[in-house]
Amino acid sequence: MLRFLSTILFPASCLCCSKRTATEYLCEHCESHLPRISKHICPACQKSETRTGEVCMKCYGTTPLAGTFAALSYRDPIVSSCVETLKYRFVPSLAAPLGRTLAKALEHSDVPLPDIIIPVPLHTFRYRWRGFNQAELIAREMQQNLPILENTPIRTDLLKRRRFTKPQAKKAKRQKRLASLAGAFAFIEKENCIQGRRVWLVDDVSTTNATLTECARPLAAAGAEEIWGIVAAR
Repeated sequence: MLRFLSTILFPASCLCCSKRTATEYLCEHCESHLPRISKHICPACQKSETRTGEVCMKCYGTTPLAGTFAALSYRDPIVSSCVETLKYRFVPSLAAPLGRTLAKALEHSDVPLPDIIIPVPLHTFRYRWRGFNQAELIAREMQQNLPILENTPIRTDLLKRRRFTKPQAKKAKRQKRLASLAGAFAFIEKENCIQGRRVWLVDDVSTTNATLTECARPLAAAGAEEIWGIVAAR
């Protein structure tokens, strides 16, 4: 009842065109015109252009990630506004357009399909503060809009954020981000379920791949055959 009344008294409006939408913060028209990334780069050096964001030959073996695929440019003010409103103004409905756009981009990509999908976990403190994990919401929306992933399990019980860290977007340099995240994630053993499997690590945004890299380390150590970072924006 309270949510219903709030939508009447305080109707939502599109973050892009300001059109009143009642409940959606991104209208259908503006969602369809979000700027897609046309060029993908190596997640290690972040310089070499690769077909789908896979690691370039020069950086092969230097990172636990096989690649990082992104749908949108975080530099675009509407995209960054969507992500920040989702996370810091606590608007979980914005995970829907981000997840749908990610699904559409993946549908036309050559990223190898996963055996398991793992959303990047939040620390318990941040989860309680926010009330939801935006990476998990995006992952589930992505799955719902990509039929080929219908039977691919989304596992939130395999990776744990065991140390609280400040938001990584506030840290300018990649090496500082990696240092602050070292050892922050741990794999939770579940009957060798990732041994020899391909994993998609899903997150909302990645600017330096530091979080994805540190998430991938314990998964690689546990025997994952291939790990891809899959993000809504870069």
